[in-house]
Amino acid sequence: MRSLLPRRQSSLKRAKFFLFIWLIIFTFSSLLAQENKPITLTSSQELPKRLSRLAEPGDVLLAGPGLKVIFGGNSRPIMTHANYAGGDAKGTIIGIAPPEGEADGQVHVGTPVLRSQSQTRYVNYSEVKFPSKWEQGQAVIQASGAFASADGKKLSVKTTYAVNLNAGRVDITSTITNTGQESWSDLSYSLLFDPFHSYSFTPFHQVYHRSLNFRLYQKRRHGLAWINLNPLPQASTPLPGRLAPGDSFKVNYILLTDAKPSRLLEKIYELLKVTAFPARILLPTEAPGWKEIVVSQVLSGATFFRAIIESSEGAVDFPLPEGVYRVTGHFYPAVVETYLAIEKGRENQARLRLPLMGRLSLRLQDSQGKPVPGKITFIGLQPTRTPYFRPENPVETSRSFETFKNSCFPPPEGLELELPVGTYFVSASRGPEYSLDQRVVEIIADSPQELGFVVDRVVEKPGLISLDPHMHTIFSDGTVDIAARLQSLVAEGVEVAIATDHNIVTDYSPVLKRLGLEKELIVASGTEVTMPDMIHFNVYPLPYKETEQRKGAIEPVAEVVSSLFTASRAKSSQALLQVNHPRAGTLGYFNNYQLDLLSASTVKETFDFGFDILEVMNGAAPLSSNAIAMQDWLHLINRGRFYPLVGSSDSHTIDGGEPGYSRTYVLYDRKEQEAVDLKAVLQAVRQGKSFASTGPLVDLRVNDNFTYGDLVAVKPGPVSFKIKVWAAPWVEVDEVRLIFNGHYRLIFPVKEKSRSVVKMEELVTIQVSEDTAVVAEVIGKKSLYPLLQQPSDSGQLRDAVLPYAVTNPIFIDANGDGQYNPPWPKTIEEVKASTLRGRIISR
Repeated sequence: MRSLLPRRQSSLKRAKFFLFIWLIIFTFSSLLAQENKPITLTSSQELPKRLSRLAEPGDVLLAGPGLKVIFGGNSRPIMTHANYAGGDAKGTIIGIAPPEGEADGQVHVGTPVLRSQSQTRYVNYSEVKFPSKWEQGQAVIQASGAFASADGKKLSVKTTYAVNLNAGRVDITSTITNTGQESWSDLSYSLLFDPFHSYSFTPFHQVYHRSLNFRLYQKRRHGLAWINLNPLPQASTPLPGRLAPGDSFKVNYILLTDAKPSRLLEKIYELLKVTAFPARILLPTEAPGWKEIVVSQVLSGATFFRAIIESSEGAVDFPLPEGVYRVTGHFYPAVVETYLAIEKGRENQARLRLPLMGRLSLRLQDSQGKPVPGKITFIGLQPTRTPYFRPENPVETSRSFETFKNSCFPPPEGLELELPVGTYFVSASRGPEYSLDQRVVEIIADSPQELGFVVDRVVEKPGLISLDPHMHTIFSDGTVDIAARLQSLVAEGVEVAIATDHNIVTDYSPVLKRLGLEKELIVASGTEVTMPDMIHFNVYPLPYKETEQRKGAIEPVAEVVSSLFTASRAKSSQALLQVNHPRAGTLGYFNNYQLDLLSASTVKETFDFGFDILEVMNGAAPLSSNAIAMQDWLHLINRGRFYPLVGSSDSHTIDGGEPGYSRTYVLYDRKEQEAVDLKAVLQAVRQGKSFASTGPLVDLRVNDNFTYGDLVAVKPGPVSFKIKVWAAPWVEVDEVRLIFNGHYRLIFPVKEKSRSVVKMEELVTIQVSEDTAVVAEVIGKKSLYPLLQQPSDSGQLRDAVLPYAVTNPIFIDANGDGQYNPPWPKTIEEVKASTLRGRIISR
C-alpha cells in the first residue's frame, strides 16, 4: 500500500494540473468570446462614466486590446462642448479612448451635418446595425437616415464605421444621396466632430501644408486625433455644391486614439505618408509646476507640436518633418524661445533654459494707504519679453484657456511674484473712474523689490451705476473660470454683472461670496441663447436650476426666432431679451435676416421684433460693426421701434478682452451703504434710462429736467439743451455730437484743459419744430491701450479701442399729442429671403 500512495498522489496532482489548465483555457476563451461581441449597456451600474458621461442604458460598448468605444444606441439630443445643439446620439460615437487607465474619452462624432442657403442642419440616424461578433479586432457598424428640407428636397445618408480594436483606429465613411426630384445647390456636407476638449494643434496651412489636414488633442491621460481626408473646398465653393437627383457624395475621416500623444503623431505621419524624424526638447528641471511647449514652423507659422508637460519631465520627444522650427516654452511667467533644424541623419535636439529671475512684492492702495482692488499689468520693453502668468491647465479643464495673461490682481495683503530679469512698463488701474499709476521698472536677480501703486477715484458719478450685461467663462467658450471673471470685473470697476454663457445658466454667487467680493459687485444669472446662422440674444435675470442640463436655459433648437423668444419668456416673463452684436458676421441677427442697411425698410419674412433691448456697443471699438449697429438702431427709432441700447464687453478672456468695455451706465440713485435693488436697475435699462460707454460719462438734459429715456412735451420753437461730458484725466475726448432723428445736428469740438476731468459743459438753444428723438454721442481719438490691451489690428482708427459714449434718446413731443411720432413710416416690409440682396457686415 505504501508503494502505491506516491503514485496515486502523482496522478492526482497531474489531474489537478490539467483541470487548472483547462479552466484557464475555458475562461480565456469565454472572455475572448465576450470581448469579440458588442455589449449593450443595460443598467446605470454598467455605464463607464469616465469613458463617457453621455452614456445611457441601451448604448453599445466595443472593447479590444487597442481601443474601447461607445456608440449611441438610443435617440436623444446631445449638447456640444460649447453648449450648442449638437445633433442626436443614435448611431454616433459618444466615447473613445485607449483601453489602459481611466482616460476621459467623451466625444460626439459622426452626426451628419448639412449646410445649405446659410442654414446648418443635423441629420438623425434612424437605423444602426452592429455586428453580432467580430474577427481579428475588426468591427463594422453602419448607420443610416434620411432628411427632407422644408422646400421638399430629399437626401439619404449612410455612414460606415470600420473599427480597428487592435490599433485604436476608426475609419469613417459617409455617403449622401439625393433621393428627391430636385437638385441641391450650395450644399456642404460633413460629419460632426466634437472632442469635448479644446487643447489641440494642427499643422494645416492653406499654402504650405494642405495635406496635413488633421488636429491632435491632448486629453486627460491620452491623445485623440481627427484626420480629414476630403478635398479642400474653395472659400466660396462648398462641397459637393450641386447634387443632382440620384447623385451621391462621399466624405472620409480617420479617428485615432493612443495613451501617448507623441506616439499618436507618429501614427498620423505614417498614415499620411509624411517622413518625420525623432525630435527632442530638453527642459529645465528647476521650472516649478506644469509648462507648455509649442513648436511652430518658421516658414509658415503653423503649429507642428503643442503639449502640456508635467513638472517632473526633463525632456519631451516627438516626430517632426524636415524644416526649421521655433520652439517656445511657457514656464509661467517666463517665456523662452530657441530654434530647431530638423534634418535626416543628425541629432535633432534643442534645449530650453530658464532666464534669471527676480523677486517682486506688489501692493495696490489708495492715497490714504488703504488696500483697494484693481489690476497691475506688466508689458516687457524690448528685448524683455512680456510675462505670461499661469492660466488654468487646459488639459485638466478641457476648456479654452488664456493664451495671453500679463495682469494680476493683488489681494489686500499684497502679492509676491517672480519675473524674468529685464525692464517692464507697469500699469496699475481700477477702471475708467480711477487714476492710473504707471512706471518703468527694472527687475534684477539679486535685488528683491517692493512696489506700491496708488489709484484713487477721480470721477464722481452720482445717480449712476455701471452694468456689464454680456460676458463668458469656461462654462461655454470663455477662457477664465468664475473666480478670475469676478476678480477682473471688480478690477475694472464694474458694479453689476450678468453671467451670460452660451445656452446655459451660470451662477457666480457662491464664488463671489467665497472671494468676499459681495460689497464690490452685484451679480445675476442669465444666458446667451445661441442659434448658429440665426441669432444670439441674452435672457436675464434667470434662476439657476442645478438639476437641469442647461441649468435653467432653454433648449436652443427652433426653426424660427419667434419660438426662441416665446420659450425664453416662458422661462421668465420678467426677463430682458437683449439682441447681441446684430451686425457681427453670421453671428448677427440683423445680418442673418438682412435688415435693410439704408433705412430698415425691409427684412426677411420670419424676423421677430419681440425683443426688449439692443446691444449697440459690443466691445470697445466704436468704429467697427458697432457703427453699423448704431445706424440700424437710429433707423428703427425713426420707424417708431425703440429698443433701448446697451453697451457690453462680451468678454471671453481678461487681458486683450477686458470686461466692462463697453459698459452701460444706468440712472439709479441710492444712498451710501444701501443695498442695490437689481430689479430697479434692470427696469431702468428696460426704459432706456442709460447710456453705453467705454469711459466718458454723459449728462444730457432738455429744459433742465428731462434726460435719456424721457418723453418731454414742448411747444415748437427754441428748446434748451444742456450737455456735460466728464471722464478721468487720462481719457481724451475730441467731439460731442447731438443727433436729431438720426441726423447729426450739432458737432462740438472739445477743447478741454490738459488732463481735466470735465471735458465739456454747454448750454445751447435749438429750434425744434417736429417730434424729435435726441441722442448724444461722444468720441475720442486716442486709443485706450494699454489699459485695454486690444491694439488696432489694422493700425487704423476704425479698429482701435477708443473713448466713446452714446446715450439713449430723449423723445421730444412737439405737436402736443402726448407721444413721439417718428419721421418715417412705421411699416417694415417683410419679404422672402430670395428677393433680398443684403450685404453681410463682418465683425
